[in-house]
Amino acid sequence: MSSKVNRIVLLVLFCTAIITGLFRNNARFVSQIVPAVLGEPWQESIPRPKLIEFEADGYAYQLMPVADYTINALVVSKKDYRVFSINKTDQLFPYDLCLIWGSNVKNRVHQERSVKFAQDCRWCTVQWRGQVAFDFNGLANTHVLLKEKQPRRLVKSLVVGDQVMLKGKLVNVKARLTGKGGTYDPKEFTWNTSLSRTDQGAGACEVMFVEDVQILRKANVATGILHLISFWALVALIGWNVLRIFIA
Repeated sequence: MSSKVNRIVLLVLFCTAIITGLFRNNARFVSQIVPAVLGEPWQESIPRPKLIEFEADGYAYQLMPVADYTINALVVSKKDYRVFSINKTDQLFPYDLCLIWGSNVKNRVHQERSVKFAQDCRWCTVQWRGQVAFDFNGLANTHVLLKEKQPRRLVKSLVVGDQVMLKGKLVNVKARLTGKGGTYDPKEFTWNTSLSRTDQGAGACEVMFVEDVQILRKANVATGILHLISFWALVALIGWNVLRIFIA
């Protein structure tokens, strides 16, 4: 391969990986809706809950289940709080999922160009311009507690636009530091779940101990495949060029 062709291929692969990476995490192109996502979350109180206790990442956890909970929803934003994490608790609660369902999906607010979802500091926000039939009762920021490998693997694989079923328990969390903590690791903390879809603001997020995950429909599958192919082809070509320098 000549140096000119090599540069062109590198540029094409780089641009393809970047563009497909941006479009891969995008709910705007989701048009085929799973009927279950049009329904409401299911919740039922637990009359005699059993305390869930375990240790993880230097903390002793006590989870008090307050309701069985199942939600079918469209992922409109996903935040991995382990990136630039400053405390150990983010390892057990690695992801927040911003979800919509019901009339929001039926009215296809996720396809509106002006609608923007964002996550930060364990909050999910939505903004838009003009007239949008947005129902805040069909929006939830869910703090996902993942202890088992299978749910963790599936939630990790989720991208914006996926339609997903989450099943588990809404829990109130108490945790106590048992090992040596870092500068920003609290000695104790509590985190209580919301039990309503109609509340807003601080304390309105669901704290969910996830026991089962099903991806009802993957989003942007072709774009995702092209992104992976272009990314790893780019890595391989860069590696080959580096190797050529050493063996030349």
